Amino acid sequence: MMAFAPAPVAPRAANVGFDLRFARTCYDHLAGTIATALYDRLQTDGTLSVTSTGIALTPAGGRRLRPLGIDAEALRAGRRPLARACLDWTERRDHLAGGLGAALLTSFRAQHWVTPRNTPRALRLTQAGRRALATHFDIDVSTLTPA
Repeated sequence: MMAFAPAPVAPRAANVGFDLRFARTCYDHLAGTIATALYDRLQTDGTLSVTSTGIALTPAGGRRLRPLGIDAEALRAGRRPLARACLDWTERRDHLAGGLGAALLTSFRAQHWVTPRNTPRALRLTQAGRRALATHFDIDVSTLTPA
């Protein structure tokens, strides 16, 4: 019977507050609506190359992230994977994890683009962060809505 039954659909995260769905941490990297939009943009602008065998930071992508204080060569020399997909539990799509995902969150925090909220793991995107996402990544935050 199970072979003929339709695949179960994961429930939407409707009971999760907007703040937590929009921007939060996932271990040591960014998650939520902002993170999935960023992951999509990094693919479409050629910063990341995503294939069936994995995720690679392109040479142009490494140069592009250098002004944010991200040293791609140092990340590649580390023990953890440079980049990997991480399924976002509220968006039901991938966001970026690995050393690069952690480095982006560290950079965003250092530049005060995101700051902590009172809810554990939730982050507030600052006005500087909104401008930076538009400038550096061509992401218009006003068009983003959580799943």
